[in-house]
Amino acid sequence: MSLKDHIKNANREGSGLGFLHGRKKGDFEWIIGKEIALENAAIVQSNYNDGAENVIFTVQGDNRHYYRTGGNVVVNGFKEIAEGLEEEGLSWDIIGVTFNWVKSKNGRAYYTARFRDLRSPAEGEDEAI
Repeated sequence: MSLKDHIKNANREGSGLGFLHGRKKGDFEWIIGKEIALENAAIVQSNYNDGAENVIFTVQGDNRHYYRTGGNVVVNGFKEIAEGLEEEGLSWDIIGVTFNWVKSKNGRAYYTARFRDLRSPAEGEDEAI
């Protein structure tokens, strides 16, 4: 998506995130443990939780839903990827992500996100010659 498209989406009435238009919130548990190909993503401040940051994203092939998650580990990962995409003039649709549950030393459960450039082979796969 070009910058012009992003501006148009941001200015669309009803939502500052045009890529959410016509979608409802999906069940995040559905994507845990599976690599998904992102379509779009944005980092937003929550209206709750003292304005904590959240990630809102859509998944390629799922035109009905968007997904939302918080947590510093995931948000910071998305920020890092966003910076890299911006520097290289690329869009979210080349990024695959796998979310997993982990437990902290204190026993608290949280999500992690592992990212992959979909233009490269997955771990364990050989690059085509």
